[in-house]
Amino acid sequence: MNVQHIETADCNILDTKIFSNEIKIYFDSVYDLEKKKYISNISLSVFNWSFFEAKVFISNNSGDSFEEKKLLIHKLEFFEHIQKISIEENIFILQGYSRESGCWLEYCFLDSDFCLKTF
Repeated sequence: MNVQHIETADCNILDTKIFSNEIKIYFDSVYDLEKKKYISNISLSVFNWSFFEAKVFISNNSGDSFEEKKLLIHKLEFFEHIQKISIEENIFILQGYSRESGCWLEYCFLDSDFCLKTF
């Protein structure tokens, strides 16, 4: 299964685990765009990155703009849902809603490896 051929928008995330230079996100299911069906019990692993940055975007009181806040590794927020996965050259980006704050959350990995597996 190729990460570019799945859809995770609104798919439930069961758990997220952080290891040394690896983040694993466990989905209840993901939608396989090639097979046109949901595949259960899938984990997405991102590892061996050269740089990792997590940001949360908090709306201000007027609702017109957002404040970008960088998150430290020991104070990460985790995804409730991942709405978008982007791969641009050597940058791997996960975007969606935070389980903790409900705000828009972004994980950006530079020069990383990633894979999908069943568990």
